Amino acid sequence: MNLSVGRLGETKASAYLESLGFRILHRNYRTKVGEIDIVAKRDHIVYFIEVKTRKSVKYGKPHEAVTHSKQIHMKRAAQWYVLQNKLEKSKLKLAVISVLINGKNETITVYELDSF
Repeated sequence: MNLSVGRLGETKASAYLESLGFRILHRNYRTKVGEIDIVAKRDHIVYFIEVKTRKSVKYGKPHEAVTHSKQIHMKRAAQWYVLQNKLEKSKLKLAVISVLINGKNETITVYELDSF
């Protein structure tokens, strides 16, 4: 995937989340164990979000690229974030945002994966 397409998807996903009342805490948060594209908060829940962006569904829908293995890495990175930011008492969720940009049409879908 083109890096600029990924960044565009993350920007669109962040704006979409903000329109839904989320507060973006971090973008591209890097740890020793992985990266989290977006950390956001709404209604006292902290969300750790992977953004997947595609220009077509030729090779599958964007969210389908988030494998079980990737979810494990997301959870480890999220746990690192929780410890670093003293959020041990917060409700936590993993999610994927699927961004499909096809010409002038775009579709953004949020998939909640897991609470922990």
